[in-house]
Amino acid sequence: MLAIGLVATAQTVSDSVVVTFRVGRTTIVPSWRGNADSLQRIDNWVEHFFGHPELYELRSVHIAGSASPEGSIDLNNRLSRLRAQNLASYLMERTAIPDSLVTHQFNGRDWQGLHDLVMNDDNVPGRDEVLTILDLILSDRQAGLSDSPQYIRALRSVEGGRAYRYIATHHFAALRSSEIRVTFNVKPSNTALVDNILPTPVQETDLSDNCDNKNVAPSESNLIFCPAVTVATDSLVARSPRYFALRTNLLYDLLAVPNVGADIWIGRRLSVSASWMYGWWHCDRHFRYWRIYGGDLGLRWWPGSGKPLGGHHLGLSAGLVTYDFEWGGRGYMGGIPGGSLWDRCHHTVMAEYGYSLPLARRLNIDFTAGFGYMGGEYREYLPIEGHYVWQSTKRRRYMGPLKAEISLVWLIGRGNVNSQKGGGQ
Repeated sequence: MLAIGLVATAQTVSDSVVVTFRVGRTTIVPSWRGNADSLQRIDNWVEHFFGHPELYELRSVHIAGSASPEGSIDLNNRLSRLRAQNLASYLMERTAIPDSLVTHQFNGRDWQGLHDLVMNDDNVPGRDEVLTILDLILSDRQAGLSDSPQYIRALRSVEGGRAYRYIATHHFAALRSSEIRVTFNVKPSNTALVDNILPTPVQETDLSDNCDNKNVAPSESNLIFCPAVTVATDSLVARSPRYFALRTNLLYDLLAVPNVGADIWIGRRLSVSASWMYGWWHCDRHFRYWRIYGGDLGLRWWPGSGKPLGGHHLGLSAGLVTYDFEWGGRGYMGGIPGGSLWDRCHHTVMAEYGYSLPLARRLNIDFTAGFGYMGGEYREYLPIEGHYVWQSTKRRRYMGPLKAEISLVWLIGRGNVNSQKGGGQ
């Protein structure tokens, strides 16, 4: 009676997210389709639910992986397994979960998912015939039989192949996925505290009429599918993340050249990168100058599968720079004396490689090297009796290393955080 009473009165939080994958791939790419929102939703779980064990008791974590019908059975079984495992790893890296509470489901070719999508799409050519074939395939699945090549050929031939081309274009991408569902019990003694933790009031919805098996004792019911009460909160609705970063090159700072750089994530593993430096130091007594200013604008590609603006990056950039170096002897001035930046500049074009390593929740350290071309005029002079005496004008055509960065990076924007210090990309 005690067990029945607790299940009947306890509140249950149940939520799920879906991550999709590229064709034939099992790596989670945050910038792919709606994955950024899904991963942010998982971070919300970690913060609101896993982060408050005094309020919530984890009941279960269910992870399912799926694949689209094209390709062999063995290949799609492997894809669905690895997709589920990679999504599980994403969650496990952020919080500790007992193995006993985790279940996996590897769907292989997700015929049930395709059936549901076709059922809800009136525009599928030959829709009734397609559904009939899918029902036959699902019937074989339930009987423990492998996918029949005869049914696959029949599906490909509906409406002269128009039906298969349509569902491949409009629905296959959604089947290349992994879904994770978590279920918590709200501890009854702390129900009042829950309202203080969650940003919005708790709304309760009685789902008991939807239970498929009402003859099972409540204490034995699966709370994922047959909860007494499900709590839905707006706090779990993931807002779109924003990814920005500000950085300063510590090597330039050591040389007394203040500088700042920025990255703006534009999606598809790309960011726009810009930097500016400005150092102007001199000592009139000895005619010593240490002056350099300029900047560059570029595009960076982040090939890693982790969080945007983290891990390896490749880039192309172009820039302008002018300088005046003299330290008690012969001086070197880039550009035209007395001119503007455009008159006095050297121009640069370079390719870059770097790696951004997490240090803290919103701090990275970035190591970058650049190789390319720098060209422009410069003048040699000597400081003599209070004057700068011109010696010669030369043309610089340099090919080689142009950039060395060890930068401290500050991550800015909603969702732009490292999950763990020193890792967890």
